[in-house]
Amino acid sequence: MILFFVFYLILQWVFGGISHGKTVAWAGSWIVEATLAHFLHRTWTFKSESVVAKSLSITTLIYTITLFTSSVTFDLLVYSQGMNHTVAWWFSAIVWGGLNYLVISRYAFPKQTRHSV
Repeated sequence: MILFFVFYLILQWVFGGISHGKTVAWAGSWIVEATLAHFLHRTWTFKSESVVAKSLSITTLIYTITLFTSSVTFDLLVYSQGMNHTVAWWFSAIVWGGLNYLVISRYAFPKQTRHSV
């Protein structure tokens, strides 16, 4: 999560001068974090033995949906509600990161059950 935050800060500095630049930084850092998270979750968190193409396609769908919804949430918190962007980042990262974990654990990396014959 720290790498995600650092990347957000870098992109926020790069895009800070444009309209809704903080949201662009959120979305850009989310894409990088989601890509890294897939492989980390696959390898260490869930120790998945599923086919990479299958888990990647499912996580891509999940991460695309949450990219859109988390970016809308972040934008509303920062630009409509006037919340500090760092507070909005932590709130969004915790809420959407938690939801991502729950959804991918069920659909992208389900527990493998071994049936006895």
